[in-house]
Amino acid sequence: MSGMIGRRQRRSAQGDVIKEPALTPRKWWYEFQDLWPSRDSELHFRAYVRIEWEVLGEFAGTDSRVAVSMWVQLIAEKMAGEATILRREATENAINHELAIRLPHEDGPVRVLRASVTLDVEEGVLEQAERRLAMRRQMELDNLTRQQSSAQVAFMREEILRDPVNARLHWLLRNPTSEIADEGTWLELVGQASMWSNDSRWVHVAHLVEKFLSGLSVENRRDLLGVLKKVFAGYGGEDLAAEIPDEWGRKDE
Repeated sequence: MSGMIGRRQRRSAQGDVIKEPALTPRKWWYEFQDLWPSRDSELHFRAYVRIEWEVLGEFAGTDSRVAVSMWVQLIAEKMAGEATILRREATENAINHELAIRLPHEDGPVRVLRASVTLDVEEGVLEQAERRLAMRRQMELDNLTRQQSSAQVAFMREEILRDPVNARLHWLLRNPTSEIADEGTWLELVGQASMWSNDSRWVHVAHLVEKFLSGLSVENRRDLLGVLKKVFAGYGGEDLAAEIPDEWGRKDE
């Protein structure tokens, strides 16, 4: 009986030795300012940061301050770097929302309880960002105008000025009340349209001649044009032979 009591006493003593008293967390807070880059080159947000955390064990408060500050900055500074200066308030709200959904954040003996960021933009920095935005918009507008002009010129060259019929039709569509837009004019255009159609034999032959000549060397083009002049003259087309050019293509070829 005395042996059983002795064993119980030893187990009770061992339990008292193993059990350690609970440590009370120590709370800390820290505020600091910093300049965070935005996506606008060389323009920065001024950031005001406040952090509250608690520490367990023997971890020093100054060491924990570095850890929690780095954690906040890794999140907040990255988000600021992806935002424009002109959206300061929206960026601030997004950063604080992201921090809030990550809290409380534990890293070893450190637990971040609260973290908030306030962003500010200096007046000169804001004005510079607004000028840059106005310049970008003007450049985009100028680029759009150039593209539209290029498209109009291409349309004029490829469609309207492709042959006389297209040019006259375009003019009549722009001037529907013109006195020359009478029945006779339209009948004449119908005939010309048929003549200049891609289905017309002479247009097809002209395309073949142009394609063939374009594939020749400069010397061979000159020789072939000379042969055509002789053929035209031989069949009584001296006037047509005189209109055949001596060269085909650009002068710099």
